[in-house]
Amino acid sequence: MTELRLRRDPDDRKRCVLDGVGDMRVGKWYERRATLSADSGESWEMKPATWTSVSATDSSGAEAATYEPRGAFKRGGEIQLAESGERYDLKPSSSWRNRYALWTGDAELAAVETTGWSAQEVAVGVSEGASVDPLLLLMACFLVRRFGEDDAAAGAAAVTGGAG
Repeated sequence: MTELRLRRDPDDRKRCVLDGVGDMRVGKWYERRATLSADSGESWEMKPATWTSVSATDSSGAEAATYEPRGAFKRGGEIQLAESGERYDLKPSSSWRNRYALWTGDAELAAVETTGWSAQEVAVGVSEGASVDPLLLLMACFLVRRFGEDDAAAGAAAVTGGAG
């Protein structure tokens, strides 16, 4: 398994870099948007399509990928790449941690997990021999990071709500 890590750029706090794949520039926290850029030069704008689903559009404004959650109270969902029409499952792989696995059919392509209390860093393990599209991998990082931020916010609300 090839180990990668999405890390915050020390010179730009809004930019996170996934070495050898690309980077992600996050927008304002309340907008829940990001710009993903592959090392090849391609870029995509991530934005909410509905309250829970997310879409990625390319530089021409055409839809490049979509994410649809499984259900209202279930974790994970499906990512579909528009160009190929391929569908991938982003499934939780731990009940206790913010850890997900990216699947195609019955093959696991990558494991994606937030690290630390702030959910800012994301550890990525790409399965040996797997070729993962940069958009797919960056989108999975964006989503898992967002899930971690949501979990951290819910935990903080529960702690402060019980203190009152």
